[in-house]
Amino acid sequence: PDELFLGLPETVVITAGKDPFRFEAEELAGRLVAQGVQVTVQRFLDSNHGFTVHCTGGWRAAQELILDKLRT
Repeated sequence: PDELFLGLPETVVITAGKDPFRFEAEELAGRLVAQGVQVTVQRFLDSNHGFTVHCTGGWRAAQELILDKLRT
């Protein structure tokens, strides 16, 4: 239930434009926002599922986004 999202910390949702699961992840981000969670969402259009692990596509930009959020 969405009520379980109440009080969660700021969240980063990164999706890959060529990932068939991107819509589910972005829907989850919207559900988090609806419960008052601060969410940053970014889709990397030319990337595939697992791009951050396999260091392909926009992995460097995704890594910088993650690091920036951890620093703040």
